[in-house]
Amino acid sequence: MAAFITTYLVQVIFITNCIQMLDVPHFIVKGFLTFVNWLRHRPYKDDWYFQIGYYQSFTFTIFTMSLIFSVAMPVCTFFAFVFFLMRYQIEKYNFLFVYHQEYESVYLLQHIAKL
Repeated sequence: MAAFITTYLVQVIFITNCIQMLDVPHFIVKGFLTFVNWLRHRPYKDDWYFQIGYYQSFTFTIFTMSLIFSVAMPVCTFFAFVFFLMRYQIEKYNFLFVYHQEYESVYLLQHIAKL
């Protein structure tokens, strides 16, 4: 069991986080749709969004598994730390630059500006 969870965490660290950091699916879709719209003589509007619900549940699942298995296998804690260190940087970037809020309270922004 120790080999399974360690292998799983290493795969999660280096495969899912690196794909998310490099943003491979977005660049593939964006390149294809840019080419198709160029052939149709239309401008391409990038409407890619950060899937917050999927990534929050995925990260919580990894957190729960690492919390449970770290009691029996302390080496799991190190890999979980590396995963969450990378995940923090990815989520921070996505929240700042990719995730667009649909609604913004102007009243709240004005109230904060007065403080």
